[in-house]
Amino acid sequence: MTIQAAIVREAHYWLGGGPMRYGQVRPVPLGAIKAHKPNTTDCSGSITGIFYTAGAPDPNGGDYSRTELMYTGTLIHAGASIPIAKLMPADLVIYSVGGTTVHAALVIDAGLDPLLFSHGGPDGAAPHDIRLSAESAWHRANGGATPVGIRPNLSAQTIVIPKTTITAGDGTVLARTRYPILWQRKHPRWAGHKQITLRR
Repeated sequence: MTIQAAIVREAHYWLGGGPMRYGQVRPVPLGAIKAHKPNTTDCSGSITGIFYTAGAPDPNGGDYSRTELMYTGTLIHAGASIPIAKLMPADLVIYSVGGTTVHAALVIDAGLDPLLFSHGGPDGAAPHDIRLSAESAWHRANGGATPVGIRPNLSAQTIVIPKTTITAGDGTVLARTRYPILWQRKHPRWAGHKQITLRR
C-alpha cells in the first residue's frame, strides 16, 4: 500500500463513524487518533493525526513533537503549492482570506470535482466528506476564503516556520511570532486581529 493510500484509508475510518469530534484543542491528541479512540481536534489537527497514524512524515514539516504549535499555517508552508486541477489523493486544500488561513481539508478522491475529508465546526461535529465545489462555495459565501492546493512532502523534512505579523484594526503591530496559536491563547481578543504571514 502506498503512503497516499494509507492516508486515505485513515481518513475513511473517521468518515465511517470513528469517534472524532470538532474542537480547537491543542496539543493534537495523536495517541488517541492513532488508537482510534474518542478524541476532539480541529481541521489541521485531524489531518496531522491522519498522517501520523498512516506512518507519513509530519505534514507540518516537523517530527510530530510540537503539536501545540501546528495549525493551518504550518500545513500550507510545509507543502508545495499545486494547481487545484492537479489535486491527487493525500493532497491538501487550504482556504485563506486576506493572507490568513482559515480551514484545511484533505483530498480523498481526485477527479474533476475532488472529494474532500473536512473537519470543521460547530463544536462537537464529526468529520464529513464534501466535494471541492461545495466546500469552496460555502467559503465564498461565508467570509470569501479561496482554496489553494498543497502537496505535502512525503519524505522527511525540516522547515523554518515563517513569522506572522499580527496587527490591530488601525494597523498597529501587536506581535511578530512564529507561533500565532500560542499568542491566541494569551490574548482572548484574537478574533479581531489581522494576521499577515511573512517568510524570512
